[in-house]
Amino acid sequence: MRKIVTAVVCLLSTAAVAQQPSPTPTPAVPQLYRASATKVNALVHTKLDVRFDYAKRYLYGKAWLTLKPYAYATDSLRLDAKGMDI
Repeated sequence: MRKIVTAVVCLLSTAAVAQQPSPTPTPAVPQLYRASATKVNALVHTKLDVRFDYAKRYLYGKAWLTLKPYAYATDSLRLDAKGMDI
């Protein structure tokens, strides 16, 4: 008999919790505009030929990039090579 009473109390308490109104939603946070970089070229393929000099902590190599214009024809290319000696 005790087990039945305990089960009924548990069911009633969960039903009472389920019937409570949901809390009011928080006010919407304004979305900040974050511009992305303009896409000029789309990278199609990359080929690398590298060798390592572990004593000097250097990486020597060559890179071949295959690109195609993203939207409009272009006559220039800008590569970001921070910290590299080219």
